[in-house]
Amino acid sequence: MVHGRDAILEIATNLIVRGSPMSAAAERDERRIPPVLILTGPGGSGKTAVLAELDRRLGDQPHVRLDAVRPGQADPPSLVDLLTTVIFEFIRHGAYRKKFSRFLVGRLITEMTLDDDLTVAYEQAKDKLGRFDPTTLGGQIAAMFALLPDETGGPAAADAVGQFVPSIVEGLTRTSWGRRVTLLTGHKWYGHRDRNLKKDAIAELVDLNRQRHHGGDEGKAAVNRTLMAAFLADVRHAARRGSTVDPVVLLDNADNDSGLEFLRALEKTRFEPGVDYEHDHLTVITTSNGSLVEWLKITDDEVPRGDPTVVERVRTGRLDVRGPWLPLPLRDLTGEEMLPLAEDVGIPARHRYRIVRMLRDLTAGHPGGTALLMRAAVLAGPDIAYPEDMLALPMPGSPRPGNDRHPPDTRSAADLILDMFLADLPGTLHFDLTTCAAARDRDEAGVIAGSPMIGTAFGDQQPLLSAAYWAPREPGGKPVMHPLLRLLLLRKLAQRPAAPRTAWRGVFGLLAEKAENEDDRMHHQFARGDVTAVVERLVTLLGERSGRQWLALVRSLASCPAHPDAAHAEFERTGDELTDAVTAVLTAWRGSADPTLIGRRAHLHGVVYTEMPIVARKARGDRGDFVSVAAHHQAMAKRWLDVQRRDPADPDPDELGSTR
Repeated sequence: MVHGRDAILEIATNLIVRGSPMSAAAERDERRIPPVLILTGPGGSGKTAVLAELDRRLGDQPHVRLDAVRPGQADPPSLVDLLTTVIFEFIRHGAYRKKFSRFLVGRLITEMTLDDDLTVAYEQAKDKLGRFDPTTLGGQIAAMFALLPDETGGPAAADAVGQFVPSIVEGLTRTSWGRRVTLLTGHKWYGHRDRNLKKDAIAELVDLNRQRHHGGDEGKAAVNRTLMAAFLADVRHAARRGSTVDPVVLLDNADNDSGLEFLRALEKTRFEPGVDYEHDHLTVITTSNGSLVEWLKITDDEVPRGDPTVVERVRTGRLDVRGPWLPLPLRDLTGEEMLPLAEDVGIPARHRYRIVRMLRDLTAGHPGGTALLMRAAVLAGPDIAYPEDMLALPMPGSPRPGNDRHPPDTRSAADLILDMFLADLPGTLHFDLTTCAAARDRDEAGVIAGSPMIGTAFGDQQPLLSAAYWAPREPGGKPVMHPLLRLLLLRKLAQRPAAPRTAWRGVFGLLAEKAENEDDRMHHQFARGDVTAVVERLVTLLGERSGRQWLALVRSLASCPAHPDAAHAEFERTGDELTDAVTAVLTAWRGSADPTLIGRRAHLHGVVYTEMPIVARKARGDRGDFVSVAAHHQAMAKRWLDVQRRDPADPDPDELGSTR
């Protein structure tokens, strides 16, 4: 069951059926090329689930669903292999059998070994096209398919190669009056390319062969673009006019060289300057962790990132996208959307609101992490489970693909969630990303990345600061790490030995040293553990800044992470009423926002409420702001007390949002 994705699914369906993502598009514009829909989000955000749902809805309509990444696969497939896989899947599922002669002929000829002499090479290619042994051709095609990564898993793909090769050969060849089997079907396209060109098709194929073998990277790129155009011409020619929808390619995990090459070749073919492109009738929907948006250089002017309204604006036609790309984020789940998910995983009705209240702050609505922790709650007992129990619980399952270091049933829920986010991130990058988790945003992460704390070589640091791990969460906001990922990585950071410079105090000390203003420096000092110095400065600022400005600073400081040792520590009173009150407000406010401290949140909110009047008396005005803040913490204390008491009462809808 896909939760919280109705608008995204509607946009995808409109794109498939009408050629436009807008629900208001009553008729399809045959002259307008539909954009490629790129579903973006971190690992575990539900991108694969959306493609699976589209796959289910498409039924027997012509479509293929592929994953550009295979577990344990050293290198991604080449563009030509990816296109061949798409063709194979179309054929295997009964769509367009015997219809891909342009592409397959082009691939066969470009992979031949031809003589260096152009005249001799021309005659060799001409002979191959004009005289071909069906058995030999069948063997070549079977080998072409059999060597592809098994995208679907299981033996069915291998069986399909033998089953469908004869029909493919039949579609590629024709028999002349002299009973000679020729490979002429499809090759003529290379002479005109649907652009009224008057070129020698065989000479063009020979030239492609030479570019592939002797043209270096630029030559291979030119061959790839030509074969992409041939593939699209095959699709355009084969599209069944009686079909409900045009053929659809659902390409998962396109954040690699082959996925990027596929999309760039598609763009160059569709939007080649000076070419009046005929619509190819292919709909492409792909997924990305966000890296594609940067690699394809999609700007916020085209589709704004971090805008929570962008999906709805596209759906209703208020944002008309006319470029080649339509990147749409898969947002996190709301509290109301988490409730049916809790039902799906088997949490009893009387405990659902309690579990959702706890997990809303912990996971920030991350779909994969929320679902996994809900399953952990079921195993631990939903009436007694707290976040720390859920995160630490060993979860049933299989070890990670290609990794036998962790046998089944031994990995914690927290580690499994990190796998969702980080996938196959190498060890050194994993360690360095953990170090960068101390940063509030990508700019601060860049400060850490530029320091000696990072062990990854400069040329390999791109993933550390990529959109896969840093993305805006509000309009115009800076790219930040997902709250759940940051929380889990900071727990790893806190486990490092205290001595190394990459330990907790060292990393936050670096950020404090490099801070551009006093408020930022105090933020990182407080995270580092320098409570006394921060409190002393806050007491001074209470008499220098307005009450509203002071509260805004404390609210910002309270959002900084705390080392687990500091989170559970009680401060010692000095005897100075104001200093003690400021210390209590600051530390309790931060603790009350910690989503793992469910058993103490009610108490900590109560401490802020109790100590706030002492601080308000010394402030420079804005007493009403202090009263409002105290009232908020009083309400939060009552709410979390209900959770602590395992109160099953139904809350107001607003209570399912963030409860910090």
